[in-house]
Amino acid sequence: MTGEIIEEQELKIPVSIISKLYDSTGSEDGANKGYFLFYINEEGQPTLTSRMSNACVKIALEKTIQIYSEQTAE
Repeated sequence: MTGEIIEEQELKIPVSIISKLYDSTGSEDGANKGYFLFYINEEGQPTLTSRMSNACVKIALEKTIQIYSEQTAE
């Protein structure tokens, strides 16, 4: 394994589950919806899929991942 995260091109997780995940995030008006989903694919590789309603949500989620990574590294 190379240590890199693969961005999922062909999602193996059912679209209905991914849609429910997205719909369950953010506010009802849809202004701040989004997620990053990290998982291990069927080949045993770390994989990422994501969806965001706008760039601000992406920045906020990226910062949250950074903080989490720093805290768990201690």
